[in-house]
Amino acid sequence: MKKTDYLSGVTAADPKEIKLGLSRMRKLLEFLGDPQKKLKIVHVAGTNGKGTVIAFLKSVLCQNKEISVGVFTTPAVFDPLEVLSVNGRNIRAKKMRELTEQVDAVCETHFPENDLPSPFERLTAKAFLYFAQEQADIVLLETGLGGDLDATNAYDAKQQLCAVLTSVGMDHMDLLGDTPAQIAAHKAGILRQGHPVILGRGISQEALDVILKSARKQKCPVIESTGFSETVARIPLSMRGAAAADNAACALACIHELQKLGFAIDTQEIDRGMSETILPGRFEVLMPDGQKDRVVVLDGAHNLPAAKAFAENVKSEWKDYKKIIVCGMLKDKDHPAVLRRIADLSPESVYFGTTRGKRGLSSAVLMQEFHSIPGTNVCEIRRFRSVRQAFSEALESTAKTEGKVLIAALGSFTFLKALKEEIRSRSQKER
Repeated sequence: MKKTDYLSGVTAADPKEIKLGLSRMRKLLEFLGDPQKKLKIVHVAGTNGKGTVIAFLKSVLCQNKEISVGVFTTPAVFDPLEVLSVNGRNIRAKKMRELTEQVDAVCETHFPENDLPSPFERLTAKAFLYFAQEQADIVLLETGLGGDLDATNAYDAKQQLCAVLTSVGMDHMDLLGDTPAQIAAHKAGILRQGHPVILGRGISQEALDVILKSARKQKCPVIESTGFSETVARIPLSMRGAAAADNAACALACIHELQKLGFAIDTQEIDRGMSETILPGRFEVLMPDGQKDRVVVLDGAHNLPAAKAFAENVKSEWKDYKKIIVCGMLKDKDHPAVLRRIADLSPESVYFGTTRGKRGLSSAVLMQEFHSIPGTNVCEIRRFRSVRQAFSEALESTAKTEGKVLIAALGSFTFLKALKEEIRSRSQKER
């Protein structure tokens, strides 16, 4: 089996590959012996913050060696096998191949050619199988897209411990709707009868009304994560920015619910786990040369809420730094909104790179759109054949720039691995 076969589904899906609906997924799981029925699930949905909340939960829960923790998050950013882990250890390639052979055999035998499960549906089935085989006590499950019709939602109420809705923003509008209320209705689909739901700060009143109506209908206790913000403020977090603190509050509210359900998690484990949490690619701060006046930030921000949080963090932490922004984006993302947030930073330079693949967007398009924003004519704007090349040029330019300099790259998770490789390559050459 080729590596591309058993790793199918781990990266962000092409919109043409997305198949919403649960009938195929439930049928697939039934032929696999319904492994999801052996699991206890914390289901996390939201436009932004899902991965960060899960990272906090994972770090805290893994402090207790008596609790076995399975984690399913997508897309992969730095390691294809990072999408599945148990107790902090990524699944081995050999095991992923075995699960792929098992799932693919069922698909080829029991599904018609015109209705085969999608790569993400197959990956989700592998996740349920893996966690059942590993006898995970808790599964932290990140939705792929939306909630109600997402493959991760193919389980019954008795399998859920609680649900977390981190935020509701404008993303994937072609599939989820073009209003906060419509998008919220999809995300609220992960609520289960009688089970608690934790709500993050980033939910507008319009979206909140929809979620609360669904919670009342299903008699779900509602926990506002903002009630845990003061506790989080006393914990020294490794992750930077207000959004990280908000997501930490979501995780802490969830931990509180798990304690009520009988999971033994003490205060020391909570404090240590929260403070140690890091999540590469989510407003990740690096100092490649070890100097505080040369800072690199890598962030996958690709929609308005994420770009807004990115800009606010940059303004608050590096107000007096010269700013070089590196940006690349995909066609199906809200690039005009992201570009406006970049413009708000009043950067010295903006370097655009073309993203590859069917969903890739050319640097020429980004440059043209950025030029149309009032006030951007005062900064240097350049475009490159790739985001890595743009990033390399940005790093090169800092050597010739006096004073404090920040290089910040954003727009997608797809190129962050390449940017880290560029930093490592340069470090090795300098030794």
